Amino acid sequence: MLTVRATYQYGDYTYAGSVGVNLYLCDQNNADIIVNRDSTADSDLYRYTASGKAFYQTDKTNAATKTPVPEGSVVLLYKVVDGQESAQYVGMTTTKADGSYSFEKLSDGTYMVNVVFNYDGSTYTYDNTDAKTDKLNFVVSGADVKWKDIVKQVNKHVSPVDPTDPVVPTRIRNRSRNRV
Repeated sequence: MLTVRATYQYGDYTYAGSVGVNLYLCDQNNADIIVNRDSTADSDLYRYTASGKAFYQTDKTNAATKTPVPEGSVVLLYKVVDGQESAQYVGMTTTKADGSYSFEKLSDGTYMVNVVFNYDGSTYTYDNTDAKTDKLNFVVSGADVKWKDIVKQVNKHVSPVDPTDPVVPTRIRNRSRNRV
């Protein structure tokens, strides 16, 4: 027996139905598949898991400065609706020590991921503007997915110069004078 599964999109959900088909030496015709869009059982819906990792980096030219965001950083997920004009809040999670995060029970679609984290006394946010700049798409399409790494450029901590002890530039004399 072969199980045939059919799906269709209705609103934000993908619905599914299945039927067993016995195949012998010839194809079977007229196998009806019933898809119940009014079903409330999660088993009738396709839902997927999306995961990724978030990092910050102080120097884009030096891979050694790429560091996982701190454990417990907030990751917000929004589903894009009406093209790019608006987004629906889906949920929130936090990162693990290695910067990883995941969301479960997602339907097909395009998502926006925002990561909020603290670094060196400042709060940074990786948002949709950063994703557009980085050309990152967060898409779920028919299967569990691992999204590309998020890397937020941050400013490296620089110790300020003590204004009470200014550095006075010294003048260099030109020692090569013309002598007669």
